[in-house]
This record gives sequence, C-alpha cells and structure tokens, in this order.
Amino acid sequence: MAVPTLRCVLAALVLSACTAGSGPEPAAPESPTRPNFLVIDIDSFGADWLLAERDGARIAPTMTMLASRSQRFTRAISQAGWTLPAAYSLLTGHYPLLLNVVDNTHPAWDGNTRSLAETLGYYGYRSVAYWGHTSLGPNQLGRGFGSTATTEQGDYTVPLSAWIAEEPERPFFAYVHNIDLHYAPIPTAALHLYEPAIFGCTGGHLMTEEYEAIVGKVGDAAAHTHMVAHYEARIHAFDAVVADLLNQLGASGVANDTVIVLTSDHGEDLGDHVMYAHSVLFDTVLRIPLLIWDPTRKPGEVDTMVQTIDLAPTILARAGIPADRTMDGQSLLPLMQPESPADGSYEERVVYSVTTTLTSARTRTSKGIRASVAPGAGSGRRFYDLLADPGERHALDEAAPGAAALFAGLEAWHEERAIATGLVPRVELLEAQKKDLQQRGYFQLLDKSGTP
Repeated sequence: MAVPTLRCVLAALVLSACTAGSGPEPAAPESPTRPNFLVIDIDSFGADWLLAERDGARIAPTMTMLASRSQRFTRAISQAGWTLPAAYSLLTGHYPLLLNVVDNTHPAWDGNTRSLAETLGYYGYRSVAYWGHTSLGPNQLGRGFGSTATTEQGDYTVPLSAWIAEEPERPFFAYVHNIDLHYAPIPTAALHLYEPAIFGCTGGHLMTEEYEAIVGKVGDAAAHTHMVAHYEARIHAFDAVVADLLNQLGASGVANDTVIVLTSDHGEDLGDHVMYAHSVLFDTVLRIPLLIWDPTRKPGEVDTMVQTIDLAPTILARAGIPADRTMDGQSLLPLMQPESPADGSYEERVVYSVTTTLTSARTRTSKGIRASVAPGAGSGRRFYDLLADPGERHALDEAAPGAAALFAGLEAWHEERAIATGLVPRVELLEAQKKDLQQRGYFQLLDKSGTP
C-alpha cells in the first residue's frame, strides 16, 4: 500500500478525498539534506487547547490531524510570557534579553547574535516572514529575512505558494506569525460559534476589553464561560488558516520536502490567575504546543521537557548546518524517531523564562518566579510545587525543599542576562508603539530609577 503523503492526508480532512491509516511510515523525502522549513507560530496558543474538544468534536481538526502525523512535544516550555522575547528566542536559539521598558525605551536586538534566517541565508536558503498586527515584530524580529510582509487586521491570507513559485529550486524558510488569538478580529458569527452573543459583548479585539464589557452585566462565571468560547472560536477559525497553508505546500509540490513546525510564542491565562491575557509566568502561559512534521521521521509523542530556544538549532541540524556554539538551545533531533548516532544527544535542563517584570526557573517538578527585572529594584519571590499544585494556586515559602537551589540558579541566570542586556543599545518607543503596547497590557512604563 502506498504511504499517504501530507497532501493526501490534508485532502482527506478537508475534501474527503482519501483515507489515511494511523501511524504510517514516513514518506520518502525528495532532498533529505536540504529540506524546506515552514514555521507556524500562533500567538497566545496554550498547549492544553491543541487537542481540545467541543461537544465531542475537535475545535482544531487540521492541527489535530497534523499532531497525529508529527512528533508532538508534550512538555514544551516558552522562554517568555509575551511575544517579542519569545520570538527572539525562537529565531535565534538564544535566551531573550530582559525586555523591560524604562523611560520609554527597551533594549535593541543583541548585535552579537545572528538570527536563524541570517544563518540559513548564508547557506543558500531564501526566507520570508509574515507578520500580523504587531508594533515591534517586523522591526525587531525581521533581521535576516529576505522579505517580510505585514497583514492587516482581519486578513490572515498568506500567499505562500506564490512566493515559493518565484524561486522553486531554492530551499526556503518561511515564518508565519500573523495569527494572534489574544488580539484578533474575526467575524461576529465566527466569534460566537460556540456561545451565542450576549448583551454588551463588544466582539472586540482584546480579550481583557471583551471581558470587562460584559462581566458587570452577567457576572464573573458567565463572562468567563463566554471568554473561553471566544478563545476556542478563534482557534477554530484559525485552524482553517493552517489548513490553507498546508494546502499551499501540497499545491506547490513541496509537501514531502518540507519540515513543518507548529508552535506558539506563549499561551493565554484566560482568567485562570489574574487576567484574560498573558505577560505572566504561570504554566497557562509558558506551556505551548510544539509539533514537528518531518517526512524522514515517524510520528509519536515526546515527554522530555524542551524549550523555545531548541527550535533554531533543531532546524539548522536538520538542514545539515552547524549551529553557533554560543546558542543556548540544543537540537531536538535526538528525541525524534528514528534517531541516528549523527543526531547527538539531548540533555533536559532548567527552563528560564522572562516577561516584562518577571523571570522564572522551571523544572519538571517545581517553579520559582522572581519579581522585577530592573537591576537593583528588589526581588519578590514565589515558589510552586508543580506535582502537588500543578495549577500554581499556592505559593510556598522560600524555605520549601528545593526552593533555595532553584532560586540560586535563577539569580545567577538573571544577573548574567542583566549584564548582557546592559551591553546593547536601547531603542526609544514611538508614541504609537507605546500606546499600542500599553493598550494590549504589555508594559507598565517604569521611571528612570527602575522602580515599578
């Protein structure tokens, strides 16, 4: 029996054109040493929602299908609680800078750090980045891409096949980040797919605003239910965008020669702790989906705890390109079946993450969160036993077993990142950027003393 290709599997899902069995052998690649790469980075997509269901049906059927055909990393942790530092780590393999805002400025890209697009370009790859509505993404994260495009709010069309056709013989790296579950306008009917519209619901773009518009009218429980329905409806709507991207790969004839990565920069808290947003370091935000579909690898689940910084070295290793030795990440190829001696080894280690005013250290069993990234501003601390308290509801005393060692490592890492951050120039925010970021809940501007 012929092995179903990704194109056939997708056709079975969308068009009922063919049927695929479970767990097939991987299709033979056309060029195993020079694959293309498509990275789909869905903003604010928490890990628990990838395979979620409503009334017995998957809310993201295309992504569920892709998960069944991919290596699915069930313990993937982000390097940040908001987009800019998380995407920086994805596109460089390095820990992020401490991107707090002081006196309306923030650190620029580390000039000593090469981007993944730059390295791939040096080895003959062409590259493109598709951005959605974001103030800082194209300017701060577009480094090294051959071309970039910013889509308008409400427009999630990515002309990938047309771009591929411009130079079909060259391998490519395409990065798609125009889907944002946190700040994404979709038609009202689509937004209320799972719950009918209620009085006062604005159907706006920012979830915190949507919640505040109705909570006084319907109460917290009903407002929470409605916000979760909005979030799941957005996932369902954007699942069709992912399907279109995969269909374009098939139509371009490159599906069996393209490694597909589907992930997120961070998740969304959805009122679970303090907000209907992110910029916190609880697992609702830091646990992200991570799928890698590789035509040379078998599907399966990987329980090892991995990190955003691991994606860049993984892509380079898969392309046969040596990674920069200064990268903080490790290649994930040793964890993917079938592995080979050439893949090397992978060592699970502590995950360090940042947000606007917090840093954290996470192991499989515990997490320490340090407040304030401003040097000299003091450091409130919270420690969580993730085995006894996976929802991170009860912060423990710093005398709890394991807390001292975890915080010692976090302090050392924090100091190292503070020094590195201080060595790069700062960028002044434009007034429009500052207003946009404040409206979206990312920054509380700090005064020049560094005091929150």
